[in-house]
Amino acid sequence: MKVPTYTAQLQRPRQGQGQFLTAQLSASAMAAPGRAYAESGAQLAQAGAELAAFGMKKAQVSADSEAKAAAIGMQVAMAEAEAKAAQQVSPQKSEQTFISEASRITKQFGSNMSNTLARRAFSGEAARINATSRIRFMKANNARVVEARKANLTTDSDASVKTAADLSLGLKGRSDAAIAGMARITDALPDLGEKEVQARLDIYNEDLVQNTLANRMNAPKADVLSIVQQFRQGKLNDGIIQAATASLTPEKVNAIAIAATKQANAIIKQRKSLREQKEEDDNAVNNVLYNSIVNVDRDNPEAVYEAKSDLEILLAAGYFTKPSQVDAILKSLESEAE
Repeated sequence: MKVPTYTAQLQRPRQGQGQFLTAQLSASAMAAPGRAYAESGAQLAQAGAELAAFGMKKAQVSADSEAKAAAIGMQVAMAEAEAKAAQQVSPQKSEQTFISEASRITKQFGSNMSNTLARRAFSGEAARINATSRIRFMKANNARVVEARKANLTTDSDASVKTAADLSLGLKGRSDAAIAGMARITDALPDLGEKEVQARLDIYNEDLVQNTLANRMNAPKADVLSIVQQFRQGKLNDGIIQAATASLTPEKVNAIAIAATKQANAIIKQRKSLREQKEEDDNAVNNVLYNSIVNVDRDNPEAVYEAKSDLEILLAAGYFTKPSQVDAILKSLESEAE
């Protein structure tokens, strides 16, 4: 059996025969361990940073919580300080008391913080609470000042009106009082504002007219209806009334005149009632005298003499309505005297 043989169709290499084989290392493969180590270090660093950040966050949360708790206590203390200061009679003393107490409270709560973070967090809360409390207190205290100013001004105005309407004083004294009262009202413009001052001036002039008019009508034997009529016509001879009326609207003057007419009618009614009461009282006394005359002890000359004197009193008072009544009593007394 023959062994088949083949003819090579490719040429055999002529070069490279007998050369040594050399192994070459990859650069990326060599760098891989270092890169892995670096990545591991970065991860550790990041983890450490995250732990540190979380620790700071916990510290900040703890500080914020401490500051919030202190802030709540400070709010309560500041409210109590406001109430305490408001009890002062003087608004100025009240303000001084509050400012001093607010400063003390702020320092007290700030000094109780446990660390710098807590103090820093509390400082913001304290500033906010302080501002809110101060604004609230100052607003309320300023309102007290304005109300006190109004009350004092009302008292002063009433006193000025009373003096200006006093008819027992001379015109100069009355005018000085009226002008001084008006000046005090206008001086209050910075505190009360234009609207409030104008309203008070209107009321002041109205009070001057009404009080002076009332005093004129209440004078003994005053012709009240004539006084009202002269006022309506603008002819009432009183400098205070004329000056104050000039500052009032026609509608207000008419309203004062209507009120004065009612007052005049009330005075007339009161006078009539007093007169009737006096007549009734006088008649009661005269009735006693009359009864003593007709029942006199005619056997007693002194009693008869006294009865004649009482009769003269009755005659002067117009007690008898018929002449025949007087004649009968005179004859009775004369016959007894004989």
